[in-house]
Amino acid sequence: MLAAKIHLQKWVAEILPNDERSSFIASQGFISDRDCSTKVAHWAYQNAATAQGNTWVRPKCSEVIGLDFVGMVGGDGSFT
Repeated sequence: MLAAKIHLQKWVAEILPNDERSSFIASQGFISDRDCSTKVAHWAYQNAATAQGNTWVRPKCSEVIGLDFVGMVGGDGSFT
């Protein structure tokens, strides 16, 4: 299940653009590619919105994915 809007907003605003965090992740042996991450997120939210999927808000609480979720992560690797 994908992250709800509140979690996606935090990822886009705080975590994704954090170069220090990306460097730390890379130093731990994980690939940290902002462009790839945004493209995968766009793909996932686009497909989930088309399928009228749900997102995780908190335990036992979800919300339906709308096209507004897709617009939060640009398909060209940008984020808004």
